[in-house]
Amino acid sequence: MEFLKKVYHAVAAVLLMLVTSLIYGGYILEWRGKRPLCILIAAMAVTAVLIALVCRYLKKYAGQIAVVCIVPMTFCLATGLYKLYMVAADSRSIFYLAMIFFAAAYFITEYLLNLCMENASLQNIRQFFNTHKWVLILIFIAVLCRVPLLSQLPRWDSGEYYYRLILGTHHFEYTGFKEFVENYALCGHPTLGFCLVYLPGELAFSQEVIGVTLTSLILTALALWCVYRIFLKILPQVTEGKAAVCTFLLSFSPLFFGMTMYFNPDYALAVFFIFLLYSYVYDKAVLAAFFSLLCFQTKETGLVLVGGLVFGIFIQHIAEKRSHAVKAIFKDVKLYAILAVTLLQLYYTKFIGGIATWTQNGNEEPGLRWDSTGENCLGFQPAFVAVKLKQQFLLNFNWILTAGIVIAVAWWFILKVKGRKKIQASCKICGIAGAFVAFLSFSCLYITASVARYNVAGDVLLYLIFFYCMALFAAELPESTFLKKKYAGMAVTAVFGVLLAGECVFTIGPVTRGLFLKLDTGNTTLCFTGKVSDINSIYYGDYLIYNTQYTYIDKAYDKVLADVDYHPDTTDIYIPDSNGSFICGNLPFYYLNWDEKTKKRVFYENENTQEMEFYNEVKYFSSEMVSKGKDKAVLIVNPYMINVHEEEHLAKLAPYYEIGERKEVKLLQGSIVYYELTRK
Repeated sequence: MEFLKKVYHAVAAVLLMLVTSLIYGGYILEWRGKRPLCILIAAMAVTAVLIALVCRYLKKYAGQIAVVCIVPMTFCLATGLYKLYMVAADSRSIFYLAMIFFAAAYFITEYLLNLCMENASLQNIRQFFNTHKWVLILIFIAVLCRVPLLSQLPRWDSGEYYYRLILGTHHFEYTGFKEFVENYALCGHPTLGFCLVYLPGELAFSQEVIGVTLTSLILTALALWCVYRIFLKILPQVTEGKAAVCTFLLSFSPLFFGMTMYFNPDYALAVFFIFLLYSYVYDKAVLAAFFSLLCFQTKETGLVLVGGLVFGIFIQHIAEKRSHAVKAIFKDVKLYAILAVTLLQLYYTKFIGGIATWTQNGNEEPGLRWDSTGENCLGFQPAFVAVKLKQQFLLNFNWILTAGIVIAVAWWFILKVKGRKKIQASCKICGIAGAFVAFLSFSCLYITASVARYNVAGDVLLYLIFFYCMALFAAELPESTFLKKKYAGMAVTAVFGVLLAGECVFTIGPVTRGLFLKLDTGNTTLCFTGKVSDINSIYYGDYLIYNTQYTYIDKAYDKVLADVDYHPDTTDIYIPDSNGSFICGNLPFYYLNWDEKTKKRVFYENENTQEMEFYNEVKYFSSEMVSKGKDKAVLIVNPYMINVHEEEHLAKLAPYYEIGERKEVKLLQGSIVYYELTRK
C-alpha cells in the first residue's frame, strides 16, 4: 500500500510538471531559451520532493496550507492561460509564475491524495451528505436566487472599481511588487488581496463582468458553508437542521444579498472576514493569518475588524480561564499568526507612505486625522452618527434583530442573577462581538459618505450575534414549553424569512420607509439611506444600495435604448441631470459601449460594440446642443429624482424638437420615463 501511495504521488508530480511545461514552457523556450526550461523542470522536481516532506511533517497544517495555495494557483493559472503575453519579455516573471503555479497545485494535489487514501470511502461520502444535506440544499437555493444577477452591470463606485481593475489587467507586466501595487491598489485603497482573488475570473472573462460576479457567487457559497460551521460551534443545543436554517436566513440579509454582485471591496471584506471567523472558531492558525492578511489587503476597515476580533479573543480567554488568562493568551497560536501578518501590513503601509493613498478630491491629505467639521477623517458629528446607527440597527428589518438581541440578553442576565441559568454560553461569541463593536465604532467616528453599503460586514456580524442570542434565549425556556417553543419558533422563522426575501427585492419594511427619505420610482418606493442636509443636493448613487432594488435602473435604461433603436452615431441622449445617472459610464473618465447584438450597455469591446457618446444635460441646455447633435434623440427621466419636473425640461426642448408621446418602461422594482425626440 505504501508503495502504491508513492506511485500515485510520483504520477501526480509528473503530470503537473507536464501541465506546467505546456502552459509556460513555450514562452520560456521562446524568450529565454532551453537552459531556463531545463532549470524549471529540475526546480519542479526538487519542489515536489520538498512538498512531500512538508505534507508529512506538517500534517496538522497541511489542509490549511492547501486552502491558502488556491489563491496563488488560480491567479498564476489564469495568467498562464489568458495573459502570458503581457509578461515583460526581459524579466524572469514567467519562471516565477510557473514555479508558484506548480508548487501551489502540487501541494493541493498532495494533500488531496493523502486525504483520499486515508479517509475517502463511499460510506464516508454518503455519511457527509446525509449529515449536511439540509444546508447543502439551502445554500444551493441561496446561490440559485443570486444567479439572475450574474450579468449585473457595475455602476457608481462599483463601476469605478471595475474600470480600474480592467486598466490594471491592460497595464500590469508582472515586473514586480511595486508595479502590482501601482495597478491594483484600486482607487488608492489597499486592495491587493481583493484583486488577487478576483483577477482569475476577470482574466478568464475579460471585461465581461461575469468573471468577477461568478467569483463573488463562489465566494458567497463558501462563506455560507463557513457560517453554517460557525453556528454548529457557537449556538447552544444546536442541530444541523437549525444551523442550516439560520445560515439560510442570513443569506437573505437584504444588504448582504443585494451586494453579492455589486463589485466592490466592502462585500469581499465581509466574505473574507467570515472565513477569518471560521478560522478563529475552529482554531486554524494558518488560515487565520491568511484571511487576516486578505482583510487588510481588501480595505482599510479590515484592520478595524481584525483588531476588534483580537480584542474579543483576549476577552474570551479572560472569560474562560480567569486567573490563567495571560498564560492562555500567550499560548494562542492564532494571535501569533495574526501578529505576523499585521507586521507585514505595517511594512506595506511604510512602503506606500501611509495606511492608504485614497482621497475623495485633490484638496485632501490621505490617512487619518481628527476633524469633527471635516470629511473623510475621524471626528464626531451627531447627525452622521445618528444615520450610521439607523442604518446598522433599523434598516432592512435590522430593528427585529436589535429588539431580539436586547430581549435575549436582558432575559439571560435576569436568569443569571436569579441563579436559574442552565446553559453555559460559548465564549467564542466574544470575538464576533468584539469585531462588531470595533466596526460600529469606526463607522460612526470616521466621517465619510454615509452610504449603507459600507455596513455589509456589520450586518453579517449582527445576524451572527442575533442567532446566538436567540438560541441562548430558546435554550433557557422551561422544558414544559418544548412543543410550543418548537412550533412558535418554526412560525416566527417562516414569517421572518418571507419578510427578508421580500426586502431583498422591494422596500417593504415600514421602519425603513418611515425613517429614510422615500423616493417615488413611478410604481413603487425606493429609499435614500444617507444623511440629508439639503434635499435638493442629494446624490442618487451608492446611497440607493441597501437591497437589489437599484438593479432595475440599468435594466430599464437598456430597454429604453433598445426601444428607440439607439445607436451612438444616430441618437443623442438627453437627461435632466447627470446626478448618479451612469447611463453612458462615469464620464469623462470612461465610457460604456453599446452592443448592437445584445442591445445592452457593456464594458467589453468587440465587432458588435461602439463606444457611447457624452449625454446632454437639459439643465444646461443650449441651442448648440441641437446644432451639433443628431436628428434623433431621446429624453430619459428617472422618476425618483426630486424636483425634476418633466414639463420644465420638455418646454426647453420643444422649440427645437418634435416631442413624441410619453412612454414608460415599467419593471417590478421601478420604472423609467422617456420621450423620443426628432429635430425640427
